[in-house]
Amino acid sequence: MKPFFYSLMLLPVLAAAQTPASYLKIAEPLRFNGQDYDLKWSANAMPGYYKEEFLPRGESAERFRNMLIMDWVQADISTEQAVQRKIAELAQLKAAGHHVGWTVGSGGGEQRLDFLMAVKLNGEPVVEHNFYRYRAASVKDKRGVLLFAASRRAYGKTAVERFIDKLPQEGKAFAAKAQAMPFPKVTLLSAD
Repeated sequence: MKPFFYSLMLLPVLAAAQTPASYLKIAEPLRFNGQDYDLKWSANAMPGYYKEEFLPRGESAERFRNMLIMDWVQADISTEQAVQRKIAELAQLKAAGHHVGWTVGSGGGEQRLDFLMAVKLNGEPVVEHNFYRYRAASVKDKRGVLLFAASRRAYGKTAVERFIDKLPQEGKAFAAKAQAMPFPKVTLLSAD
């Protein structure tokens, strides 16, 4: 189930021309950090793997500044294994010359991964801060792992420099809010 672990940073977000399917039946809007987020993209690319991306009103998938992500993968792995797979992916990016750093935590029945990446997209510098929360779950009697993630980005040299300068304070506040947000309730629209 490798797609579950691929980084959002290197894969372009595809904007759906029509209303995306709410495979996970998450009540909308999601409220995070003082903003409402609506479902903007979803996929059931393979059996047992669902991905949904939520954006604040007025933001586009092509150049988002804030995003919430919910994934569910039916797999016989632990949350610790899911985190280690993501870390292996991040380590590969770092080895390829990208600026990547992360910290790991746990508590409340979930594993957490807080990571920062700085890369170039279409020749433009971009920095992305992500806070991932992994939780074991059963959805329609199928065991797997749920991922809730909060992501924020800055584009261009000046914005990236401001983002990095403010990271010590804003990064901690962002991670604390992402950790404190109630995990959205998930039920599948249809089992595959």
